[in-house]
Amino acid sequence: MQPSDPFPLERCSSRLRSAILAEFQGRHPTLQEVASIPPRRWLTAPGVGQTLLTELEAIIRDHQGWTKSDVPATSTDAALVERIEQLQRDLERLRRELRSVIDSIRRKQSEPDISDQDSLQGGEG
Repeated sequence: MQPSDPFPLERCSSRLRSAILAEFQGRHPTLQEVASIPPRRWLTAPGVGQTLLTELEAIIRDHQGWTKSDVPATSTDAALVERIEQLQRDLERLRRELRSVIDSIRRKQSEPDISDQDSLQGGEG
């Protein structure tokens, strides 16, 4: 499948299909267009939660054979350098996202539980 091919909406649940079409104002997007939207942005789309995001990522992963053909075997050095730079940017973006998630989890774990505070205050009086 090529990046410019239509996204396989027929593989989506009705809820995911509706969310994708809403994101693209009713237009049938390409695989590349859908894959280029970061997961965080999908999670802000109406009706998209972790379950639909997981479904979407699985469909994208199944159809990303096209990424292997982005740089043909006869590529120039410049094309290969461009590809590795893109991969490095993608890796750095993923690192930032992972760091953000880890920091968020740590903050939540370090915050005292409100119910614990209530029971402590109630026990003193």
